[in-house]
Amino acid sequence: MTAGSSPAVTVAVPRPPVRRRMAGVVLVALCAVAVDAISKVWARRELADAPVPLGPLELRLGFNSGVAFGIGAGAPGWLVLTVTGLVLAALLLAALRLRPWPAAGLVVGGGVANLADRASDGTVTDFLSAGWWPTFNLADTFLVIGVLWITVHAWRADPRRARTHPTK
Repeated sequence: MTAGSSPAVTVAVPRPPVRRRMAGVVLVALCAVAVDAISKVWARRELADAPVPLGPLELRLGFNSGVAFGIGAGAPGWLVLTVTGLVLAALLLAALRLRPWPAAGLVVGGGVANLADRASDGTVTDFLSAGWWPTFNLADTFLVIGVLWITVHAWRADPRRARTHPTK
């Protein structure tokens, strides 16, 4: 160590208790489900006649019988629901350990919203179209944002969940 420099100090970032994290995940998930459900009701009512141009996106009503972005559209409904439910259950279990928990709530909420939509009539209502990508909905958006958030956080986080800060 050179003169005038300070030793590095490892500071553990505290995690909220499991119950508080889970409550936060559930709260964010419920908000995502509610916003998505309202948007899908609106889309079915307002976009049934014609699409609405909206800058780089177009509001265009569509229905997806596949798992994600139309993949597996020919699969039996029970299989699609089973696969979706199993993935959602795994995400919910992982949410207990994930950090940041709001991102886990977005992933779980997006998954629950699409599962609930699919369970009602075998399809998921989509209405956001970029033209070059399959039509999607707010639940898909929540899922992608949550996964990206978790990925960036994991990429930047120290494996021991601690950060090294020099003392002043």
